[in-house]
Order: sequence, then C-alpha cells, then structure tokens
Amino acid sequence: MRWALLFVLVVAAGCATPGLTPADPATAGSASAAPAEPAPFRLPTLLPTSGTAVAPGSEPMILADRDGRAVWIGDTSGAYRSTDNGTTWREMTGHLTDIGVAFGDGVALAQDEAGRLYGAYLNDNRVDVVRSDDGVSWVATTPFAGVSGTADRPWLAAQGNEVVLFYFDAPFVAVGIYEHCARSTDSGATFVDRDPIAFSPAQGCAAFFDDEGRFYFASNTGNLYRFSGTCLNGFDTINMIPSLGVNHLLAGAVDGTDLYMAAVTDGAGTVTLAGSLDGGPARQLVVSPPELRSNAFPTVAVRDGLVAVAWYGSTSGGDPSGGFSGDWQVHLALVRGFWEPEPQVSVLQLTDSPNHRGTICMGGIGCTGGRELLDYFGVAVDIWGGAHVAYVDDASGNGGTYHAYVPPAWGPILPPAEGLPPLGRFTTRVDGAVLNVDATLSQAAPDVTLDTFAWDWGDGQTGDGEVAQHTYATFGAFAVTLTVTDSAGRSGTHTENLIVEGGAPTSSAPPTSSAPSSKPASQPATTSSGAAATSAPASATATGETKGTPLPASLALLAVLLAQRLSSRPVSHRP
Repeated sequence: MRWALLFVLVVAAGCATPGLTPADPATAGSASAAPAEPAPFRLPTLLPTSGTAVAPGSEPMILADRDGRAVWIGDTSGAYRSTDNGTTWREMTGHLTDIGVAFGDGVALAQDEAGRLYGAYLNDNRVDVVRSDDGVSWVATTPFAGVSGTADRPWLAAQGNEVVLFYFDAPFVAVGIYEHCARSTDSGATFVDRDPIAFSPAQGCAAFFDDEGRFYFASNTGNLYRFSGTCLNGFDTINMIPSLGVNHLLAGAVDGTDLYMAAVTDGAGTVTLAGSLDGGPARQLVVSPPELRSNAFPTVAVRDGLVAVAWYGSTSGGDPSGGFSGDWQVHLALVRGFWEPEPQVSVLQLTDSPNHRGTICMGGIGCTGGRELLDYFGVAVDIWGGAHVAYVDDASGNGGTYHAYVPPAWGPILPPAEGLPPLGRFTTRVDGAVLNVDATLSQAAPDVTLDTFAWDWGDGQTGDGEVAQHTYATFGAFAVTLTVTDSAGRSGTHTENLIVEGGAPTSSAPPTSSAPSSKPASQPATTSSGAAATSAPASATATGETKGTPLPASLALLAVLLAQRLSSRPVSHRP
C-alpha cells in the first residue's frame, strides 16, 4: 500500500490572505506581482492512495470522461483506458502505429460534448488525428492533420464539431521554429483552417476551449493565447505569471471562462497557481509547501471550481535542470474557493518512494542528461471531484507511466456555516489488526471549536481522542463511527466501513487475498450531516449492519470480494 502525506492550508481570517496576490484592477489583462510566502501548513496526516502501472511509455497526458465512464491516458507507447478509476488499464486499439520517428511524444487527448474522443500523435514526422466514438478503439483517422518536416508535441482540444490542434513545428525546409495552429469544423475529418506560424518561439503544454467557443494555447512564456474561432486572425495575449522560475512547458486549464495556469516561481522554490476571470487581471496563489525546496513540471486541471495542480517536488535545494542530486516525489494540490478571500488548499504526496533521482531535463532534446521523465505529465478532475494523476516513475528501475487516484472526499473540506453541527472526518491506516485513525480533518463552525472526539470501533468497543488507535481481536468488516462535539454542544457523525485482515478469523475459514494491499484501507462514506459520499463503495460492505457488531467471517469475506470488485467505481451522484 502506498501512503501519502496530506497538508491542509489554513488561512487566518481578518487580514490579507498570505500566499495570495490580489488582482490589480489597473493592470487588466496582465498578472499581478509575485506571490507572498504561503501560509503555514497543518501537521501531516497519513492518507491511503495507490500508484498503478499503466504503460511502458513516458510523457503521459490524462483525460477524465465528461460522463464519468472512464479515464484515458496517452503516453509515448499509445493510449489506454480504465473504467475502474485506474485499478486496471486496457490499451485502445486501431490506428496508433509508427508513433514518432524523429521525435516521440505522448498521445494528446480531447473529448467533445457528444462523448467523441480524439487523439493526436506523431507519425512519420507529422501529426495524425484519430477519433473514437466509444472510447475503446480508434475508428477514424486524419493523416497529415499536422504537416511539417519535423513535428513535435501535439496538443488537442474539442468542442461541438470543432477540433483544434497545436503542435511544435521545426521544419527542415524553413528557418525558425514555430507553433502551428490547425482547426477542423467537421469533427476532425479535415483541418483546412491553419496558420503554420501562429507564434514563435513560445512552446506550449495545453489547448482548450472555453464556454464561449474561444480556444486557448498555454505557452512557456507564462501567457495564455486566446483565439476567437479561427487560427487565422491572430490572438489575444493574457499574461498569467510574469515572474517565472525554472520551467520547461507550462499547462493551462479552463472552467467556463475562468482561466488557470501553474508554473514554478522563485527559482525552483515554489509552485504558483494563477487565475484570470475571462482574461482579466491575474491572481496568484502559492500551492506548494515550504518543505519542498525544489519543484518541476507543474500541470493543472479544473472542474466545477475544484482546481488540481500536480508537480514533481523535492526537499533538496538546487537547480533541477543541472547538477541536481536530490530525490523527487509526485505531489498534488487540490484548491477550492480560489476566488474567495480565503482559498482552501490540500497538498498530498502521492508517492511513498522517489519516482526520479537527480537532474530533470528542462531543455528538451538539447539536454545531455536527466531526460528520463522527458517533458511533462498530466492531471485530471473527474465529474465526481476525484483527482487523477498520470506520472512517470523511472527510479524503481522499471520505468514507465503510472496512475494515482485521489477520491473526492480527500479534497479540501469546507467548514459548516455558523450555527450548524460540526463535520466529522478522519483518515485511517490499517496495519494487520491495528487501526490508526486521525480526525484532524474535522471542521467546526466559525463561532465554536471542536471539543470532543468519540469513536465506536464497530466491534463493541469505544474510544476517544482526535488521534487514536484500536486493535481488533477478529478478522472482519467493521463500521467505524466518529462523533465530534463542538463547544456549543452540537454533534456530527461520520462512518467509514473497512476490512481488517490481520485479526484472528471468526471461523475456520482463513483470510483470503481477495482485497489486495494496494487498495486504500478505507474510503469516505456519506455522513449523517449530508456531506457527499466519495466514489469509493466501501460503505456497501457493511451497510445495514448493527453498529458495534462485526460481520460474520463468511459475510466479511464476501465484503472483501465486493470491495475489490466495486473499489473506486463512481457513485451515481456528484459530491
């Protein structure tokens, strides 16, 4: 099982928000000054996650289905699909052949409102665009969608019948290096609207449409370029982050018409998230914890107000692009309320061992070392609020693309309004028969404080304390309930259902390996206060059981099987 550290950013009320630079109305269309230092982070809490091997390639891009049916990853080896939140992956079939030649890049992915999936990939020094109507196999292809002597790094976006393709064009027959813009109005069948020298030499890392039908390209200059319906009439420049650190490619994202970009700032010392309301003045927020002295390759995604920023971070200092000797881990920041006076940020470390050691190349093919991670990786937010990260791990010796999934409830938890009962939340760690719980994520209304923490372990035993431990005498499935009481006497409860594998079996049937140790020990469930359930179905393993009574061994084993089969499947409602 992989465990990660969770840090929750708490911003003090009654003063200017630390770490947040407000927009300056006098500088419309440009970003504000460099962000201040971030606010202190809370003490770490262990959080169960897991990293799953996906494919042998690198430079992964990731896309979450608009309807919640699947997650796709495209890397330098092909395109892959998962329907169980990344537990298993299957390669998509058809058309993706002869990837690369001069250069090799991950398969760029996009999806339109009808659910059609598009992919752009390098083929014989050009860019081809493929389409899938079912998300399982590619059924149509447009060769020569991108035409050049040497094409590199395709980016793709889709909306309605429009498909927009950007790629880095370094032709042998021309002087100069350009970003090429090509647009299709017939669902990718033809790309007749094109500008081969849209801009130079700003390389990018994302393409997307907003709700007004305009499309954007994120560049490594810290700018977003906005095109109004065509590649041919120029673009508006939206400056998001004027003071960049050590970066390579910069990613962007859109939520309606709210624009976002993530970049390394202050040398390599911080990761900054910038936001712009429809191209207006940029606002900036530092999302990396001070413990991370070096950071690289930030990428960003957003859905329904939840912004996810993923990056490689290290506690060692220095220039990541040269002479660096530290270890790197994968980190994820989840941001809610970015435009509020007090945004909430949770920072999670998704890997429990380094995914890379030493220098990370920031100069593309011009680097002489540190090319193992190549140039970028990806993050996505699904319709349930879960976060998905596709990253490269070359430190284990095997290399390849991996996927990490963070369920919705592990995002920022907004406190209840004044006068309402507290929200109980806790994380769990199961070690054999020993359960460790931590309720520091619980929240009280702003007019009161949390007073007591009472636990019902589901086996007839009880306990108390914000952080507690319990040893089970028997193997089984148990409903663990936390009751938190605030200083006004109001109470709230939260229940999570889990499998304890290390206790003595309640019958002669031995524990099975049906529930792999790589799965989280518990998953958040719907609370009595009405808080949203996550996509994990662990609550189904003990639903309707009498609290305080362990399940019989036969039912417990069945619960294990159900947990394995249903694990991480999305629920039918959104959080």
